[in-house]
Amino acid sequence: MVGLFIRRMFLWLALGASLASSPAMAENDMTFRMVDGDGGVPLRVVETGNREGPAILFIHGMAQSTLSFERQLNSDLAKRFRLVAFDLRGHGGSAKPWRSSDYAGSRVWAADVAAVIEALELRDVTIVGWSFGGYVAVSYLRHYGDDQVRGLNLVGTSAGLIDFQPPKNSSVEKVTGNPDSVARRSSLDLAERVAAMHEFPDLLTADPMEPDDRDASFHSGIMLPAYALRLFDNLPLDNKDMPERLTLPTLISMGTLDIGMDVPSARRLDQALPNSELSLFDGIGHFPAYESAERYNQELADFVSRCD
Repeated sequence: MVGLFIRRMFLWLALGASLASSPAMAENDMTFRMVDGDGGVPLRVVETGNREGPAILFIHGMAQSTLSFERQLNSDLAKRFRLVAFDLRGHGGSAKPWRSSDYAGSRVWAADVAAVIEALELRDVTIVGWSFGGYVAVSYLRHYGDDQVRGLNLVGTSAGLIDFQPPKNSSVEKVTGNPDSVARRSSLDLAERVAAMHEFPDLLTADPMEPDDRDASFHSGIMLPAYALRLFDNLPLDNKDMPERLTLPTLISMGTLDIGMDVPSARRLDQALPNSELSLFDGIGHFPAYESAERYNQELADFVSRCD
């Protein structure tokens, strides 16, 4: 009996290794693959939608994953557009390097985006950067330019393009900026870290997430190892030299109840960019693409079409 179990276990392991080494796997009209990012770090990439349509590349926020964009990947957008998302290094199903240099500066994050664009042969792509994903998107534009880029959609983020302070007494000031909260989320005490990460999804939306989505957000957060989070001391957070260089069409999607940036700051960001438009989602929090998915998806589709 034990011998049969062991043989089956090795069979399952061998099957898993075979699948992992294959270039792509399809499931529910989704294609999953691993792409070598900067330094050979494996990045998990998901693709769906109309392979002949204009491409949209989604970049998620800190301590999240491609699961954040389920309401885009599984929507009518797939009928018209080629939809691609990937897990940032350290996140989700991507590899979790352990050296500080694997996370430091803007070039490493930019190179990961470039690797995905090259591997999937994305041309004329619209990049969507949510929260920290906006910083990653601007890092790519800093180092690689916009030759391959059709447009930029910044969702719930300043992307470091302007100088501003979080709204006074906001949850981001209380939780994200609180040294104790940061320490709990990066704690090596797993029980303490799990408790802190359970609170994290509540920061993302004005109204509570659906239970399944909240679970997905929590599990995405806990998949970012504490040791990796502790290495995020030199993230590319200052892009104030970039606005005048960002001449490509840019859509700013911002909730009026965003945890990190108030409406006046969002308007200043719009004014700072040469070719931008601002869409405010009244009563919505940090993630309009989730909380107001139907409206957001329509605006994104219209924006991509206008960029043509």
